Amino acid sequence: MSKLIADSLESRTTEKSVDVDNVANGVARAWVNFDGTTTPPTIRASYNVSSVVRDGTGLYTVNFTNPMPDALYCTVTRSKGAAFTVEGAESNSDVSINYVQLATFTAGSSLANSPQINAAIFR
Repeated sequence: MSKLIADSLESRTTEKSVDVDNVANGVARAWVNFDGTTTPPTIRASYNVSSVVRDGTGLYTVNFTNPMPDALYCTVTRSKGAAFTVEGAESNSDVSINYVQLATFTAGSSLANSPQINAAIFR
């Protein structure tokens, strides 16, 4: 395995450079686009996600292929459908390095399965 060790990356053609910490820490550690109406939920595209489990109507667990370094990550979510909203890390769930739990709701605040759910996890 090769290893590149550097403090910053600099463009050949411009005077622009970037600290490597911004490159390593500024990208999603995991992301997923899935259909929450199928059983099991169908993953359309993903990175570092091994599976998605529907735990009940509108409740999902997104399992990571490789765990997060700690549970201090940020989850950004979006749901597409007829007036759906999505929330990450349900308030009554444990925070885990191995998964994140999501919930989707209708505009009337009822749990409901959404046809398209997107989540990106940053750390």
